[in-house]
Amino acid sequence: MEVRDFERSVGRYVQDIFGPDASALLYGDDDNEYSVAILHGPDCPDWGTTSYSTVGLSNFFQDVNGASVRVEVISASATEVVDYPLALSSCFFEHVKNSTNIIYGTVIPDILEQYNLSPTLKHFTFVAPFLWQGLSRAKIAGEDVLWLYAIGITDAERRFLAANGIDELEKLFVEQQIDLFDISRASVV
Repeated sequence: MEVRDFERSVGRYVQDIFGPDASALLYGDDDNEYSVAILHGPDCPDWGTTSYSTVGLSNFFQDVNGASVRVEVISASATEVVDYPLALSSCFFEHVKNSTNIIYGTVIPDILEQYNLSPTLKHFTFVAPFLWQGLSRAKIAGEDVLWLYAIGITDAERRFLAANGIDELEKLFVEQQIDLFDISRASVV
């Protein structure tokens, strides 16, 4: 995969937020047709956690109410969950291979389950990236880029989201003060 100047700019922007120890790894699909860089930020946003961001998803547009938007996906987990970035890279593959629209409140089903990462969390939904200062919207190389936080949810939370919307699910997360980095957390529903 040839890295374009735009991707380098996105990577540098995220690296400035993740810190000087951040590094990128390239993840490819099973067919060796596509690859995506995932930036790893150790001890970010807290000690013992690692933050991850796609670098390259924003080359492909997401549809938000008829508008084309550049999006990157960010997430974090306890550092010992070594395969977590595989699930994040799969968000990229879901979009480029299956045209999955990655926007606020959408769900990518079974993405965590396919990597056997959690006994409870199976799916990703996408919310505002409130854990990282400066990673919501940025102008990079003249382009607007948005970040969305991929957060793992259970089957029951997925059903609740479908019935009540993402805002109501987020309220439950806040009320129950979930541990965002616990890949084995209990359902809030």
